[in-house]
Amino acid sequence: MVLTVNINGQARDGVDENWIAQRIEGLRRDNESICVNVLVKAVGIDLRLTAGNCRQGGGGGGGRAPYSQEQEVFKMWNGCGLGSTATFPPGKLIECLKRITRSL
Repeated sequence: MVLTVNINGQARDGVDENWIAQRIEGLRRDNESICVNVLVKAVGIDLRLTAGNCRQGGGGGGGRAPYSQEQEVFKMWNGCGLGSTATFPPGKLIECLKRITRSL
């Protein structure tokens, strides 16, 4: 399984708790909007999850309905409340990423 976290154009593989917290808090201190993209790739899963203030420009759905395993990941993500708000504590993002990682 590969999980890549991209925060405002800087990416890291895995759940690097310190980096995630420092990056989000630093952007907040600078009054910048925060866009988090998470790429999740595993057997039967190829997803991009978003949180924060991401522009919905050229991207969009992958052109197909999600597979059942992907639907489960979407349910977990939506259950964390990250897709429905522009602001969230870094700990909430980290907790959700860990939960997704454990489930795969």
